[in-house]
Amino acid sequence: MAIYNSALTPTKFKQYTSYINLTPTLANLFDVDYDPRLYMGEDLFSSNYESLAVFADGSWENEKAYYDASNSRLTYKNEANTLEDEYVISLNQKINNKLNMSALAIKKDYFNYLFEERSKYVKEVVEDTTTTPTEEVITTP
Repeated sequence: MAIYNSALTPTKFKQYTSYINLTPTLANLFDVDYDPRLYMGEDLFSSNYESLAVFADGSWENEKAYYDASNSRLTYKNEANTLEDEYVISLNQKINNKLNMSALAIKKDYFNYLFEERSKYVKEVVEDTTTTPTEEVITTP
């Protein structure tokens, strides 16, 4: 993918990634106000970005290995590569949690829920301010 913005310094990104990282990355590049907690992906230019391609079934790949979630098999890309068991377990749990949360957001219509709750909150705040006595502001010419 290529993005042109004359205000940005040209950068080639060579780490592993997947399409889920596009939205948070583009939001960052174009200074869009967004809540990163609402996206499964990560901003590629974030200081804590981990080079990783995540697939829909929970499988993943990085520079050292490919993990096939369908049979729980970790295949190293060469004999010199190793990953700590704790790292693989932690990464698999993190990926599974994000996939489950993403599926639940769709299944339970999470964004509509947020919209409705926000609307209730805004309505309460507006009603509260209209019934609360306010100071009269006098302006002089």
